[in-house]
Amino acid sequence: MANGPEEFRLRRLFVKRALGVHQNASTTLALEIVCTGTLCEDLAQQGYVFDEQVWRNYKEKREEKLLQLSIEQYHRSPCFQFNEWRNATPKTRSFDTRASIHGFHHKIQQDDYSDNHSVIVDIEVVMSVFNTSTKFSDNYELKEELGKGAFSVVKRCVQRSTGLEFAAKIINTKKLSARAYD
Repeated sequence: MANGPEEFRLRRLFVKRALGVHQNASTTLALEIVCTGTLCEDLAQQGYVFDEQVWRNYKEKREEKLLQLSIEQYHRSPCFQFNEWRNATPKTRSFDTRASIHGFHHKIQQDDYSDNHSVIVDIEVVMSVFNTSTKFSDNYELKEELGKGAFSVVKRCVQRSTGLEFAAKIINTKKLSARAYD
């Protein structure tokens, strides 16, 4: 039986595997979902005494990580309510990946997917994390193209209320659907 750091590494990998998420996903979120503590917290409960300054720094960083995520925001998301997202070719991929363990994703669908990707038509998003229905264009302003692939294009966008910059992945669902069922 493994012990110490190796045991914790195996436990966090098992938890992520059981949740069906990638091994590089947030360990903090995965442990919070299954209501389990970190190795340091387990050692402290077993009586191991840490240096006070080190323990205080650890607790501060742990609290910061916990403040960055709220379980209530994740478990209401469709990706945690249905098993469809686990399929290799889910029928409703854009619907299921709105809020995932590695961050927030929004569906942006365009009717005409031109080669230069310059025209965006019918941009719609449901921000299930916040339980509100809004249009993407109400909250974000699309800027230049950052990259493109066979089924999508990534554009820089700016949040209107805060001025923060994000990357938005625009997925051509028509092209994806046609290929998935050929």
